Amino acid sequence: MTSQLPFRVVNIAAASACVVLLFIFIRRRIEPIAALLFLLPVLVLGAAWEALLLSLSMNFLLGLAAGLGMLLVLESKAPNADPIACLLLVVSLACGGIDLAFVAAAAADVAIRRDLRGVWIPGLPLAVIASGTSSEATSPAPIIWGTCLPCPTTSGRHRRLRQARSAG
Repeated sequence: MTSQLPFRVVNIAAASACVVLLFIFIRRRIEPIAALLFLLPVLVLGAAWEALLLSLSMNFLLGLAAGLGMLLVLESKAPNADPIACLLLVVSLACGGIDLAFVAAAAADVAIRRDLRGVWIPGLPLAVIASGTSSEATSPAPIIWGTCLPCPTTSGRHRRLRQARSAG
Protein backbone atom coordinates (compact mmCIF):
# COMPACT_ATOMS: atom_id res chain seq x y z
CA MET A 1 0.00 0.00 0.00
CA THR A 2 1.54 3.28 -1.04
CA SER A 3 -1.07 5.64 0.37
CA GLN A 4 -0.96 6.80 3.98
CA LEU A 5 -4.63 7.86 3.89
CA PRO A 6 -6.18 4.69 5.39
CA PHE A 7 -3.67 4.74 8.23
CA ARG A 8 -4.24 8.42 8.89
CA VAL A 9 -8.01 7.90 8.95
CA VAL A 10 -7.62 5.12 11.53
CA ASN A 11 -5.19 7.30 13.47
CA ILE A 12 -7.58 10.26 13.58
CA ALA A 13 -10.45 7.95 14.57
CA ALA A 14 -8.34 6.49 17.38
CA ALA A 15 -7.33 9.96 18.59
CA SER A 16 -10.98 11.04 18.52
CA ALA A 17 -12.00 7.91 20.43
CA CYS A 18 -9.36 8.71 23.07
CA VAL A 19 -10.72 12.23 23.47
CA VAL A 20 -14.33 11.03 23.80
CA LEU A 21 -13.48 8.23 26.23
CA LEU A 22 -11.30 10.50 28.34
CA PHE A 23 -14.08 13.11 28.44
CA ILE A 24 -16.57 10.50 29.65
CA PHE A 25 -14.06 9.28 32.24
CA ILE A 26 -13.38 12.79 33.57
CA ARG A 27 -17.01 13.95 33.36
CA ARG A 28 -18.08 11.21 35.76
CA ARG A 29 -15.86 12.81 38.39
CA ILE A 30 -16.26 16.56 37.87
CA GLU A 31 -18.60 19.05 36.21
CA PRO A 32 -18.84 18.87 32.40
CA ILE A 33 -17.40 22.37 31.85
CA ALA A 34 -14.40 21.63 34.06
CA ALA A 35 -13.96 18.28 32.29
CA LEU A 36 -13.89 20.09 28.96
CA LEU A 37 -11.23 22.49 30.27
CA PHE A 38 -9.08 19.55 31.38
CA LEU A 39 -9.61 17.89 28.03
CA LEU A 40 -8.79 20.89 25.85
CA PRO A 41 -5.01 20.20 25.64
CA VAL A 42 -5.74 16.58 24.73
CA LEU A 43 -8.34 17.63 22.19
CA VAL A 44 -5.84 19.71 20.23
CA LEU A 45 -3.08 17.21 21.06
CA GLY A 46 -0.94 19.92 22.64
CA ALA A 47 2.60 20.35 21.36
CA ALA A 48 2.70 16.76 20.12
CA TRP A 49 -0.03 17.01 17.52
CA GLU A 50 2.35 16.32 14.64
CA ALA A 51 3.90 13.29 16.32
CA LEU A 52 0.58 11.83 17.45
CA LEU A 53 -1.03 12.16 14.05
CA LEU A 54 1.77 10.35 12.27
CA SER A 55 0.81 6.88 11.20
CA LEU A 56 3.55 5.47 13.42
CA SER A 57 1.60 6.43 16.55
CA MET A 58 -1.49 4.49 15.48
CA ASN A 59 -0.71 1.55 17.77
CA PHE A 60 -0.18 3.89 20.72
CA LEU A 61 -3.51 5.62 20.18
CA LEU A 62 -5.40 2.36 19.62
CA GLY A 63 -3.89 0.91 22.79
CA LEU A 64 -4.78 4.06 24.71
CA ALA A 65 -8.37 3.99 23.43
CA ALA A 66 -8.73 0.30 24.36
CA GLY A 67 -7.27 0.96 27.81
CA LEU A 68 -9.60 3.90 28.44
CA GLY A 69 -12.50 1.78 27.27
CA MET A 70 -11.42 -0.94 29.70
CA LEU A 71 -11.44 1.54 32.59
CA LEU A 72 -14.93 2.75 31.68
CA VAL A 73 -16.24 -0.80 31.35
CA LEU A 74 -14.79 -1.80 34.73
CA GLU A 75 -16.40 1.27 36.26
CA SER A 76 -19.82 0.42 34.85
CA LYS A 77 -20.20 -2.68 37.05
CA ALA A 78 -22.48 -4.23 34.43
CA PRO A 79 -22.98 -8.01 34.67
CA ASN A 80 -20.94 -8.70 31.53
CA ALA A 81 -18.34 -5.98 32.16
CA ASP A 82 -15.47 -8.24 33.22
CA PRO A 83 -15.11 -10.23 29.96
CA ILE A 84 -15.39 -7.05 27.88
CA ALA A 85 -12.79 -5.32 30.07
CA CYS A 86 -10.50 -8.33 29.69
CA LEU A 87 -10.86 -8.25 25.90
CA LEU A 88 -10.13 -4.52 25.78
CA LEU A 89 -7.07 -5.08 27.95
CA VAL A 90 -5.83 -7.77 25.54
CA VAL A 91 -6.26 -5.29 22.67
CA SER A 92 -4.41 -2.62 24.63
CA LEU A 93 -1.55 -4.99 25.41
CA ALA A 94 -1.36 -6.15 21.81
CA CYS A 95 -1.08 -2.58 20.57
CA GLY A 96 1.75 -1.59 22.91
CA GLY A 97 2.26 1.87 24.29
CA ILE A 98 1.29 2.53 27.89
CA ASP A 99 -0.48 -0.77 28.21
CA LEU A 100 1.19 -1.95 31.44
CA ALA A 101 -0.31 1.07 33.19
CA PHE A 102 -3.74 -0.27 32.25
CA VAL A 103 -2.82 -3.72 33.58
CA ALA A 104 -1.88 -2.03 36.86
CA ALA A 105 -5.17 -0.12 36.82
CA ALA A 106 -7.15 -3.33 36.26
CA ALA A 107 -5.22 -5.02 39.08
CA ALA A 108 -5.90 -2.04 41.35
CA ASP A 109 -9.60 -2.23 40.48
CA VAL A 110 -9.67 -5.91 41.41
CA ALA A 111 -7.80 -5.17 44.65
CA ILE A 112 -10.13 -2.30 45.57
CA ARG A 113 -13.19 -4.45 44.91
CA ARG A 114 -11.56 -7.22 46.99
CA ASP A 115 -12.89 -9.70 44.49
CA LEU A 116 -10.38 -12.51 44.07
CA ARG A 117 -12.56 -14.00 41.35
CA GLY A 118 -11.65 -10.97 39.22
CA VAL A 119 -7.92 -11.71 39.22
CA TRP A 120 -8.31 -13.15 35.74
CA ILE A 121 -9.17 -9.69 34.33
CA PRO A 122 -5.55 -8.46 34.39
CA GLY A 123 -4.08 -11.98 34.58
CA LEU A 124 -5.52 -13.45 31.40
CA PRO A 125 -4.30 -10.65 29.09
CA LEU A 126 -0.83 -10.89 30.61
CA ALA A 127 -0.86 -14.64 30.03
CA VAL A 128 -1.99 -14.19 26.42
CA ILE A 129 0.75 -11.67 25.71
CA ALA A 130 3.36 -13.70 27.61
CA SER A 131 2.49 -16.76 25.52
CA GLY A 132 3.82 -14.89 22.49
CA THR A 133 7.19 -14.35 24.15
CA SER A 134 10.06 -16.03 22.41
CA SER A 135 12.15 -18.28 24.66
CA GLU A 136 15.22 -17.23 22.67
CA ALA A 137 14.64 -13.51 23.11
CA THR A 138 16.89 -11.72 25.55
CA SER A 139 14.25 -9.14 26.46
CA PRO A 140 10.94 -9.97 28.11
CA ALA A 141 9.04 -8.13 25.37
CA PRO A 142 6.54 -10.39 23.63
CA ILE A 143 6.79 -11.02 19.92
CA ILE A 144 3.38 -9.47 19.32
CA TRP A 145 4.14 -6.41 21.46
CA GLY A 146 3.07 -3.32 19.55
CA THR A 147 1.70 -5.10 16.50
CA CYS A 148 -2.02 -4.47 16.84
CA LEU A 149 -2.15 -3.20 13.27
CA PRO A 150 0.56 -3.18 10.65
CA CYS A 151 2.30 0.12 10.99
CA PRO A 152 2.94 1.98 7.74
CA THR A 153 6.63 2.47 8.36
CA THR A 154 7.49 2.19 4.70
CA SER A 155 6.01 4.19 1.92
CA GLY A 156 6.53 3.33 -1.70
CA ARG A 157 9.69 5.42 -1.83
CA HIS A 158 11.17 3.70 1.23
CA ARG A 159 10.22 0.30 -0.11
CA ARG A 160 12.02 1.00 -3.41
CA LEU A 161 15.13 2.19 -1.52
CA ARG A 162 15.12 -0.98 0.59
CA GLN A 163 14.73 -3.15 -2.53
CA ALA A 164 17.59 -1.31 -4.24
CA ARG A 165 19.85 -1.86 -1.20
CA SER A 166 19.05 -5.56 -1.02
CA ALA A 167 19.56 -6.01 -4.79
CA GLY A 168 23.04 -4.68 -4.83
